[in-house]
Amino acid sequence: MHRRYNNHQQIFYQRGLILGLLISVALVHTRIPALVTYFLAITIYIPIILLYVRNHNDFVVPQYYLHLYLLIAAIASIQILISPSIGSTARLGAFLVFTATNFFVIPRIFTFERFVSVLSRFSAMIVIIGFFPYLGVSPSFAGIDLSLWHGHIYWKQSLNPITSIFYNPNALGFLTVIGSLASLSEIRRTKSTFAVALFGISITGLLWTNYRTGMIALFVCSLLYTIYTLYGSEIYALSIVMMIVSIIIGLSWMFGFMWGPEFLTEISLNNRRALWTAGYQALTDAPFIGHGLGQSRRATEPYLDNVMDFGLHNAYLRMFVETGVIGGFAYLLFTVSAVVGSVRVHTQQFLVISLLLVSITIIQLFNGLGLIGISMHSVIMSIVVGFYMCGITDTEIS
Repeated sequence: MHRRYNNHQQIFYQRGLILGLLISVALVHTRIPALVTYFLAITIYIPIILLYVRNHNDFVVPQYYLHLYLLIAAIASIQILISPSIGSTARLGAFLVFTATNFFVIPRIFTFERFVSVLSRFSAMIVIIGFFPYLGVSPSFAGIDLSLWHGHIYWKQSLNPITSIFYNPNALGFLTVIGSLASLSEIRRTKSTFAVALFGISITGLLWTNYRTGMIALFVCSLLYTIYTLYGSEIYALSIVMMIVSIIIGLSWMFGFMWGPEFLTEISLNNRRALWTAGYQALTDAPFIGHGLGQSRRATEPYLDNVMDFGLHNAYLRMFVETGVIGGFAYLLFTVSAVVGSVRVHTQQFLVISLLLVSITIIQLFNGLGLIGISMHSVIMSIVVGFYMCGITDTEIS
């Protein structure tokens, strides 16, 4: 009885840490002062690291990914030595502490099933809060505003997008994409009605955010899941490789690197063409080691006279600008090789991890928040990559 009680107590404690982590990084995307949200995140990371130290006396990491991680860290460190800045130093510190914890520590102390279980419920809860304004409840307090977003939902002009606790519906859209895939894991494992309800709530939330990138990512994941179900793992793996090749060819056509349909060269992608062109120009200014972590906006600003938003809206290009060709390719290999490698392990868990990796790969194409940092996007995405690395290490050991 005592052992069973201790086990339940441990599970409750771990779920609390996961929920606390999700809440703290979600608050980064509210109007609560950044110092407050960062402090809350740090207070969660401390017990997580201590839990790992107490229960583990080894450090098992896939060498390939460890080398890529260290290469990016080395490039960023060299850049700081050449051109020191507080912003770059802070970003490197986040990479060495928080991102490393997400990659190598969290997947070792929490099971994937426990993490996605909390994540799916958190996503559904945040979506439900987002619909409060439609019920006449729209409070604003302590930096959190539940008001509806300006503009209209694509599929219903009389409705406004929801934002829930966030200052932008895109943050909610990202959470609902990941939350819906997390619910899929529970559906496959338990086949419960409750898990289906969680899935439905997250999908509904996504449709009410106008988050087009997330809709594309979820559509691709749905198509891949259908292919896996109907045709098996080999066709599924081939489909992922074809998806990656198609993205490369499409972008090459769009920017004139390859001959292709002329109309693609005229697509603005909501001003992203101008942003990405500016990113390429900034990269040519410092091609080898980049401008430094966190310096992409400063580097691209001179090339964006007529564009108000200086964010690159592409995590891969951002890393090229900030860490140069070497660091950029290391980051690209880190992400893409995880997607390709995830199809080699044929388990229920790895199918969902693979779909999550596909979704974050697509999202990073149109969003500047990558794996580095303590934003909600960065933390969740890097933890997912960490679960993949943890899984293949365990497979190799066994």
